[in-house]
Amino acid sequence: MEFMESWMNAEIESRERSKRSRLLKAAGFPADKELGGYDWTPIRFPVDYGRGQITTLD
Repeated sequence: MEFMESWMNAEIESRERSKRSRLLKAAGFPADKELGGYDWTPIRFPVDYGRGQITTLD
């Protein structure tokens, strides 16, 4: 009986992962982007705020 419960839990988790993946793909969110190659030169920050706060999301 324990084997059956374990197998069913694994099946449920697998279906939930598949559903989440399918829904995220269908939502059409834009691709993840990183700030590594971003050109910061045209940006003017307020005196008490800067690039560090943006890159660390503080």
